[in-house]
Amino acid sequence: ARGNISISEPQDNCEHIYMSLNHVMEYYVYACYFEPETDVLCTELPVGEYYRTYGSLCLKLSKFRRAEDAFKKAICWNPVDLDSYLGLAECYKYLNMMSRYLDVTKQAYRFCCTRATMARYYRNMGFYYLSSYNTDMAKACYTYSNIYYHTDNADSELNYIENALKEAKDKGVTKDDKEYDIRTMQAMFDKENVEPGPDSKTIGIVYRVGELMLQDKE
Repeated sequence: ARGNISISEPQDNCEHIYMSLNHVMEYYVYACYFEPETDVLCTELPVGEYYRTYGSLCLKLSKFRRAEDAFKKAICWNPVDLDSYLGLAECYKYLNMMSRYLDVTKQAYRFCCTRATMARYYRNMGFYYLSSYNTDMAKACYTYSNIYYHTDNADSELNYIENALKEAKDKGVTKDDKEYDIRTMQAMFDKENVEPGPDSKTIGIVYRVGELMLQDKE
C-alpha cells in the first residue's frame, strides 16, 4: 500500500498521497522503499497510531481478526510503521497462520534499525523455526537475538529448546546438543535466507538523516 487518499479529497483525485507518520525519519524510509510518484503529505491526526493502538487492544483481548484488520489499516496509513507489522505478525502467530507470520516478519525486517528491534526480528524467526520443528535454526535465531539485545523471552525459549533436546537425548532420539559460534549461525542463516544483520539501505538512511538533523540544530 502507498498510503490513503484523504477522505476530504475526491476519490478520483490521486495528486497526493496522505500518510500518518510517527517521525520524520519514516518519510525518508518510505521514499526509499516505495518510490512514490506523487507528493506525500502528512495527516493532521495520527490516524495510523489510532488503528495501531486499537489493534494492540484487540490483540490483548484475543480478538485476533479485529486486530488483524486494524493493523492492516494502520499499515495502509503508514507502510513503514514497524510496530504495526510486528502487531500483525502477532495476530498470525495466535491464528496459527505461520506462512503469513513469516511473510510479515520479513516485511518488518526492512524497518528494523536498532539493537532491540533486530533482536525482536530474530525472536520472531526463532519462533517460526521452533513451530516448524527446526530446533537448530530456532536455537541459532534466539541466540543471535540475545547477542543484539538480551531478553528474558529469548532465554525462556532457549531453555525450552535445551530441555526438549535433553529429554530427546535421554531417550536416545537425538545426539549431543550443539553450541553455535557467530560464524556458524551466519552460515546457517545464509542457507535459510535469513538476514545476518540490519538492512544496509535502512541503516544508511537513518544515519544520513540523523546527520542532517544534527546539522540543523547546529
